[in-house]
Amino acid sequence: MKARAIFTLLWGAALFFLSETAFGSEITRVFAQDSYAVQGEVYRIVCLRKKQQVAKSHHLLELQLVKKEFASDIIDLKLKSIEILRDGLYSVDLFYVPIPVLRVPEVYSIEIVDELSKQAIWSTTLPVLKRNFPLDVLTLGKSMTNLRTMIDQKKQEETREMQELLKSFEQVIITEMPVWQYPQNLSRRSGAFADHREWRYSDGSSAFSLHYGMDYGGGGKTVQVAGIGELVLAKLRIVTGNTVVVRHLAGVFSLYYHLSELSLANKTWAQAGTQIGISGSTGLVTGPHLHWELRIQGQSADPESLLRYRNLDKEAFLGIIGLPFEP
Repeated sequence: MKARAIFTLLWGAALFFLSETAFGSEITRVFAQDSYAVQGEVYRIVCLRKKQQVAKSHHLLELQLVKKEFASDIIDLKLKSIEILRDGLYSVDLFYVPIPVLRVPEVYSIEIVDELSKQAIWSTTLPVLKRNFPLDVLTLGKSMTNLRTMIDQKKQEETREMQELLKSFEQVIITEMPVWQYPQNLSRRSGAFADHREWRYSDGSSAFSLHYGMDYGGGGKTVQVAGIGELVLAKLRIVTGNTVVVRHLAGVFSLYYHLSELSLANKTWAQAGTQIGISGSTGLVTGPHLHWELRIQGQSADPESLLRYRNLDKEAFLGIIGLPFEP
């Protein structure tokens, strides 16, 4: 049975076989989520590589997302591959590609290159469907205006710490792939991903920003880990209140803000569905809610987009490792 049929059988057409290419001593098969991507969502690519002999060392792949602007090629995004498994001659690498929100073209060029040699091993074009992002007006009282606008050294230090954490790329030993789920029983969505926010301050001035997460209204509700991972931050912060950050894969993090209490300590491993806190109104809020966010190698993407497709399963990868590579 050819690889495309096996992937379709295992994942219900969640991934499609795109191509097979030869590069040096390797043969690479590329599979992708779909023939198009959606603005602000996650697009998945899997590379299955076979070497002619067992290598002493293994190097990752890099992905570039390129757009044409004023007759020039502009690199919009650069990503490292996530190593899922290595088994003798075979290796499987995954890309979670966060399609940008701002200035997105109708078609991107995608190129996957060898990390060591920088030689391209695969490229294609990727059409992008545009989304409409709503405008949300938030009126702040004096205390919340001060909290958002004040220049504070501790607040700046917390921002730097978070940025460094979310840009970190540490390969995680994969015992199982994350099975993504909502972080709480679905309630009213009080804020959408990438909505354009106008902040109206108590002194009559205003400011604008993008909202890089999903908000679910209501306090006192159990908040759960959206997928297996390690808590790499669990503490009270000035703007985001009681905050939890979970690392699921190399460079893949989920964030949970404004909790009224924390249920787990930092450096704890948690299965999907494990309680990590209670939704609340700590930090900068206009009412009690959960803010849920997804970051991939520092870039934001709609966390709910991970739930719209069947989960990738490590056993499925293991099942195809022995497949013969056919022309």
